Amino acid sequence: MGYVAKDEKTLWKGISLVAGCNCVPQSSYIEFLTTKKRFHKMEGRKFYHFVQSFAEGDRLSPQMANAIGVELAEQEFPDFEVLVATHIDTGHLHNHLIVNSVSCVDGRKLPANRKARVTYRMVQTMQSVLFTRRFTKYFSARFYTVCFSSYVNIPGNA
Repeated sequence: MGYVAKDEKTLWKGISLVAGCNCVPQSSYIEFLTTKKRFHKMEGRKFYHFVQSFAEGDRLSPQMANAIGVELAEQEFPDFEVLVATHIDTGHLHNHLIVNSVSCVDGRKLPANRKARVTYRMVQTMQSVLFTRRFTKYFSARFYTVCFSSYVNIPGNA
């Protein structure tokens, strides 16, 4: 989680492009663990990592890309803590979404075997967010990707 929130990747004109859904970005790691402890779900999958990428030619500002990531997290994971970080250090803007595997509302786990379905739904949600709402005019082409990975052991927060 420390990697995705590094200032050299997420700081744009003095503005942090790190946001939290159902959590505070600066304490998200502790909040994720607190939720797991609260519901006695410390074993198994710890969190999910999605990467949402945009085309180099898109006319999105980094703030807009971050807003798209936050909206996507709110729609797809309404009962889960999600850290959203927009990276500006490559040739294309991309968001990292780190999703707690345990719901902060009712303690249910997001099943690991649903990763393909969740990824598919995220792509559908992204299509809706990007092409039928306020961001449509900023895209040069309908190009985007959503990548997925998950972690059983939580790496160090550094």
